[in-house]
Amino acid sequence: MNGLYFPIHLLYNVEMKGRRTDNRTIAAIFMELADLLEIAGDNPFRIRAYRNAAQAIENSANDLSGLVEKGEDLSKLPDIGKHIAEKIGEIVKTGRLKTLEKIRGKFPPHLHDLLLIEGIGPKRAAALYEKLDIGSLDELKKAAESHLIRTLPGFGPATESRILKGIILRKKARKRFLICEAEPWAGLLGRYLEKASCIDRVTIAGSYRRRKETVGDLGIVIHSDNPP
Repeated sequence: MNGLYFPIHLLYNVEMKGRRTDNRTIAAIFMELADLLEIAGDNPFRIRAYRNAAQAIENSANDLSGLVEKGEDLSKLPDIGKHIAEKIGEIVKTGRLKTLEKIRGKFPPHLHDLLLIEGIGPKRAAALYEKLDIGSLDELKKAAESHLIRTLPGFGPATESRILKGIILRKKARKRFLICEAEPWAGLLGRYLEKASCIDRVTIAGSYRRRKETVGDLGIVIHSDNPP
């Protein structure tokens, strides 16, 4: 699930209706749900079911959005029971998952980013949040630099050092994406911004507009008679 990281929590609330939701996006939503439920100490069987579903969805040769649109019964697919199938239908039809939004509301908005650091799984993320009130990578970095992380049971100086190195490497790394991977998000953001009455024109600039093979980020130029 880590081949292409995109901060989905930043784009999840953008209106996705009208755009086909691909299997990878659906899988990422279920994986984040499983991660946050594990941080919350939820039922392990429920968590495992969501993880298995995420893996099955990402590896499926079927276009799940297309199957939902055709009215097919997704519960017949491997690791997709009736409960999961209903949630897939909700994601495809509305672009949202209420269960995920509810569990997100219990945590800081960037808590899930802690899982991007090697050595931090849901259980350690839960400990960092509960014991040190860490809810973002910036807060994690400050805690590591202040040697607070090593005070937690099961962490220690070596783990604290690895975490700090992981944060520094993460900040240095400028992940680039193939233009075909960036294109759906560019279109999604452009359409969303164009809905604002104060915006006359939206242009995706930079390496994306120049049609380079890879894109590091999306530069957006907006024209408006009312900039503020």
